[in-house]
Amino acid sequence: MREALPKDYELVFLFQKPFAPMPQAKKRKDGTKRTHAEWAETNNFTWYNEESLPKEWKSNEL
Repeated sequence: MREALPKDYELVFLFQKPFAPMPQAKKRKDGTKRTHAEWAETNNFTWYNEESLPKEWKSNEL
């Protein structure tokens, strides 16, 4: 997907619950599961949640 974007574009993820486990994630030896945030960071994607979203990206129109 990233390779299909023009060079001056960036694919950014907005997660409602970034620290929730990924669907179908298998338990690790320590009993935890991989989270959405961990997945994004492992794959070098920028991600935000509602609290961390830059102010200039937010719109008052809803």
